[in-house]
Amino acid sequence: MLTPGQVWMKKNNIVAVVRQVVAVDGKKVDYKVLYNPLSPQQKTGRCHIKSFLRDFRQIEPMKDYSLLDGARIYETYMVLGVLGQPLFRCNQKRALWYLSKGYVTKAGDHQVQFTNDVTEKTLERIYKGNFSDFFMAIKNDKCACCGKAARLTRHHVVPQCHKKRIPPEARKYLSNVLFICMECHKKYDHEWKPEEPQPGESWKDYILAWKNHFMKTMEPKFLPAGWDIFSRPMP
Repeated sequence: MLTPGQVWMKKNNIVAVVRQVVAVDGKKVDYKVLYNPLSPQQKTGRCHIKSFLRDFRQIEPMKDYSLLDGARIYETYMVLGVLGQPLFRCNQKRALWYLSKGYVTKAGDHQVQFTNDVTEKTLERIYKGNFSDFFMAIKNDKCACCGKAARLTRHHVVPQCHKKRIPPEARKYLSNVLFICMECHKKYDHEWKPEEPQPGESWKDYILAWKNHFMKTMEPKFLPAGWDIFSRPMP
């Protein structure tokens, strides 16, 4: 039920749109636009209630609605081994997927535990038992460049359009996503790009060139502990 004063929000990609109900007349609703950087000139509107509700959800009033911009940030969960030892940290979406498949059970507040050691043994084999600090780090709580905790986006160090050119056997070694704020994202220079390797040349050097470009351009001061562009040594 819509009532005057309610505040509703939806995301257009990573930008928030916020409306406040002014009046409800039959099947129509009049609203005030509280925040819409995509159409800043729009201040009011009127539409069908079904249209108003489509993709919107009710939120509490805020002083600064720009804080709603950015990627959806999931809470983090600690994943425990069958013996209760911490293995790695994942986001809520991944933890819920593990639960839906029966791979884990709940083990406490923001903790899940594997029901068998199949995944543990696989990780031991892949990483040769050498788990870096990155496995335990919280990776989505602040901008890796400036440390800001709001308006975060997922940044691909090797851009998606260039990652597609990397052979699948090389992609599986990548730790390619970092969270950076929208302001830092805008500063990043996407015009320059490393030249792709010629036949017989190293894809590893190509990937490292993108990492070095990011490090030089953005000078990140808040990288998650243990992060590297490669999640494990690439042959």
